[in-house]
Amino acid sequence: MLLACRRTESQYMEWISSAHIGNDQRQLGEQKLRVCRATL
Repeated sequence: MLLACRRTESQYMEWISSAHIGNDQRQLGEQKLRVCRATL
């Protein structure tokens, strides 16, 4: 679980740093990340 979360986090950081992502998508990603961290 922890490993999956770390992988998700690094992918997510890469993902939001790309300019073409929309604001909704970004918020969705942040939400997923928070859920992921909360389950640790």
